[in-house]
Amino acid sequence: VLSSGAHVLIDPWLDSAKQNPVPISQIERADYMLVTHIHFDHAEDVGAVQKKFPGVRIFTGMLSAEPLARWHNLDISRLYKVIDGQEFRFDDVAIKAIAGRHTEANRGNILKWEADGRLHRDSVGLLDLYQYLVTDADGTKFLIWGGTPSVDNVYRLAGMKPDIAAVHISPKQDFAILSRMINELQPGVVIPHHYDIWPTILRMMPLEATQFPKEAQPVTPETVVEKTMAFVSDQFKANKVTATYMLPRHNAWQYWDRATRTLTPGRCNAAR
Repeated sequence: VLSSGAHVLIDPWLDSAKQNPVPISQIERADYMLVTHIHFDHAEDVGAVQKKFPGVRIFTGMLSAEPLARWHNLDISRLYKVIDGQEFRFDDVAIKAIAGRHTEANRGNILKWEADGRLHRDSVGLLDLYQYLVTDADGTKFLIWGGTPSVDNVYRLAGMKPDIAAVHISPKQDFAILSRMINELQPGVVIPHHYDIWPTILRMMPLEATQFPKEAQPVTPETVVEKTMAFVSDQFKANKVTATYMLPRHNAWQYWDRATRTLTPGRCNAAR
């Protein structure tokens, strides 16, 4: 929720989410919707959100715009196609798009094509991934970052200094590079995202357990989150990450206090 009262929604996977679902009936308002990429676990409910809030502005990558619109039969007059480095300014917020790479885009040519010759939307999700830097009118900066940590991202994000950075966490990451990237980014608070789908992944694909670090083994759907996130915390300490790192409670509001640069449970008129 911005200081103006406008709501920003990121990667809506709501009613159908396999972990921590949020009924769309609980979404009170949506003025801006940011889609990092168009895999089902990031964009499944884009159409439902637009149906409930027809005025919502939807941001997605240039390659993703058409398949996303076809998938959800969107009103394309509310669709903003983004390219790397593009910034959109409104009265209450500025939104900057920063290109990235999907975590699993290192497995060779796995692209799929539709019968009519178009690229399948799941494959577009691999090719077309964006981070977003959201700057509130009051100066507060929030970064949603996803994909593969890499040396180029270390330099691209250096000195950005968001107040809050929501960072994708995967057992497949190079934590030394991720730690270096966070330190160069210089955020106030780092919160993880995407880690909570691991129980679902292990139930669907048990062999994926071999992808998790040996320090967290053995992992099961019941233990994977706790054991792996403890490993992640240890990695950040070992690599001297200086930002505050925390795991907020699911489906609960958090309040960002600009004066003390702290994130705490609860909500008020300036909830974040």
